[in-house]
Amino acid sequence: MKPFPKTERRVVTVTIDESGDLVYLNTPENDIFMELGERITARASHVVPAAFWSRLAFKAIRYFVHDDSASASWCRAWRGPWMVDTTPTAGVVLEGRWMIRQDAIDAEIAFLNRWFLEGGVQ
Repeated sequence: MKPFPKTERRVVTVTIDESGDLVYLNTPENDIFMELGERITARASHVVPAAFWSRLAFKAIRYFVHDDSASASWCRAWRGPWMVDTTPTAGVVLEGRWMIRQDAIDAEIAFLNRWFLEGGVQ
């Protein structure tokens, strides 16, 4: 067996549905699943500016630029507040607002892990 050094310090949340499919958040720690076969990746949520005009500009810019572009990095560095929109999976926008984007991402991950573990129930 091959060791997976990235899992030593991080917790990976994985659920297995009735058909045996694995469901997990796509993070660097989950690269251990890459060799298990076909993967289907779907957007689970979005972390976007809470202010309407900032959110509109953010979405417009991100529509036209690649995720690893300088423009995308610039957008991610904007000042908050940020909100978490889980409508692609859970159908809700989280009530909190976060001034630091990473705090919103942490809340997003915690919510989605809990949501997946509870079987997608509110």
